[in-house]
Amino acid sequence: SSSSSGGGGFIARKPGSSGGFPAAVPAAPLTRLVLIGPGLDAAASLNTLRSLEAAHEAPAPAEAAAAALARRLAAARELIAGDSRLELVEANDDWCSSPEAIAGCVHFRLTGAASNGFTVSELERNHGVDLNRMNAELVRALNSAGRGVVVTATRH
Repeated sequence: SSSSSGGGGFIARKPGSSGGFPAAVPAAPLTRLVLIGPGLDAAASLNTLRSLEAAHEAPAPAEAAAAALARRLAAARELIAGDSRLELVEANDDWCSSPEAIAGCVHFRLTGAASNGFTVSELERNHGVDLNRMNAELVRALNSAGRGVVVTATRH
């Protein structure tokens, strides 16, 4: 709400408050914003203040970063799952270096099995495909491409 302060200005107050902050927050300092000037548009000014308040109440930087990481990881998993040459791998403590790496990375390997109509064991056993070497070469190629991708290889 707003109340006129005369002279073409107004005082902006949050509804249900005795000043700039609700009475339910006793430790918060009392803040009043007074806008004074000819031809002020009270509605536009209040809308601007509300948008600033909404931006201030946005998730904390750590929460926003975690949400952005989750979106990027989901997009990467979807991309990998859609490529029949690749296989998503469930990370575990046996070969992954840290809980952060388990939670913050997408784990996959190049097999080519599904795209060629074979199982992984058929490729290795019957066709002599060394998947560890193939994945090491993929890591080298991705990391040297210069596109901001960092990939590491594990053996399991």
